[in-house]
Amino acid sequence: MAKDKGVRIRSARLVAAALAAAPADAEVDEEVWDRSREALIDATGDKVAAARAAACTALRRLQEAPADGEEEPCPATAQLRRLAAHDASR
Repeated sequence: MAKDKGVRIRSARLVAAALAAAPADAEVDEEVWDRSREALIDATGDKVAAARAAACTALRRLQEAPADGEEEPCPATAQLRRLAAHDASR
């Protein structure tokens, strides 16, 4: 993770913009998807609220519906739920 808060904020915003511009049915390599999701989940713990907000905006596009028979939400959805319930800067 970058030390400069401006870089962290701009990076998360750039990823969010790229994901927002991509069509809903865009094909994304599974490894890229997983690594992006994990990096954004980490970024939701940033000490700067603007960086956390940008990471959440990007992360919402990386949510997946639970597979048949699964009750647990995907990691992105679980993290967004935790933040909605516990982030003091909401």
